[in-house]
Amino acid sequence: MGKFHFAYRTKLGDIVAVYDEKGLCELKLPYDDLNSLDGSEYMEDEKIKKYLDDYFNGNEPEKLNININVTEFQKKVYDVLCNTKRGSTLTYGDIGKLIGCSSPRAVGQALKRNPVPIIIPCHRVVGKNWDGGFSGETKGEKMDFKKFLLQTER
Repeated sequence: MGKFHFAYRTKLGDIVAVYDEKGLCELKLPYDDLNSLDGSEYMEDEKIKKYLDDYFNGNEPEKLNININVTEFQKKVYDVLCNTKRGSTLTYGDIGKLIGCSSPRAVGQALKRNPVPIIIPCHRVVGKNWDGGFSGETKGEKMDFKKFLLQTER
């Protein structure tokens, strides 16, 4: 079985889900490059669509199967995020302390490589005295999307 994708419309643009038989592989936000869709077939997945519907309608979505390749360090960071409550935020340092890492920058690099934002809610991470970044950016459309996600959760 190959890979599939479909678009999900939000107020700030389309999110594209890329998945295979094992689960969600990537979630592309409106500003992301879509070159990785080459060779995948367009087909909606009802579980992923329901997750996004629930999320954007203010409900707590059911967990999804995800199929991503990450390092052990990234897994530790992502596990912390998957156990944070909707609408709450953590700092890079908070996550570092929880996983035994003294480098908030390393946590930020792990977040920058998150292949399934929203599902692994990296938008919930902020800096100690600032809004933090999103997908490696600290201003512009990526930060606008981060703020949109945080508002959606409140």
